[in-house]
Amino acid sequence: MQARTVEPQFEIEPPTLGKPQWEGQRLWFAPDRPFQPGLSYTARLKAGALSEQGRSRKLDVIWSFRARTPWIVYLSPVNPPHQLWRIPSTGGNAQPLTSASVNVQDFAVSLNGQHIVYSQTNPQRGSDLWLMTGEGKAPHLLVDCGVNLCARPVWSPDGARIAYNWDPWGQGLLFLRFEPNKPYFRPEIVVWSMAIGKTKVLAQDTIMPAWQP
Repeated sequence: MQARTVEPQFEIEPPTLGKPQWEGQRLWFAPDRPFQPGLSYTARLKAGALSEQGRSRKLDVIWSFRARTPWIVYLSPVNPPHQLWRIPSTGGNAQPLTSASVNVQDFAVSLNGQHIVYSQTNPQRGSDLWLMTGEGKAPHLLVDCGVNLCARPVWSPDGARIAYNWDPWGQGLLFLRFEPNKPYFRPEIVVWSMAIGKTKVLAQDTIMPAWQP
């Protein structure tokens, strides 16, 4: 779509101030203030917007959504084993997201709140990456890291990829777990693709990845 013809045709009811943001051919709307939890909104792309080929859209495109109540996700207790919890941002009862029998080292929530990726200690003294829904449902192994430490996961803005640190045998700067008589391998930044279910090494001798949109 041609951005200059799309933005004037886009609107949200009830009227909501915000800024359109483009990522390739994908349009994001960033409200100036958070959407009101529990309130139904209707987004509309009115007829008249032009495609890249110059064709005009003849009909309105309409979709509705309801804003969720924001939650705070955290680790508890302070000393391991850590369990993943969440609590409404307005206060209330906390809910456990993981079992008390596992140790969660760190985690990251996708920007749309629908998924949580977390690093969990395994029986080999390494840590694997696991994935669950934002409500703690359907937890499953995402990346089997064996004796290595996979940690510091971060989501891409579109939720399509996860960058994380792969630290062989935990010898890198991330956890400083040195074991004598073992060769030193440098930590790497690896990216997991949600679409194809594969990883790609981006850089070596690196720690603490972060996405810069």
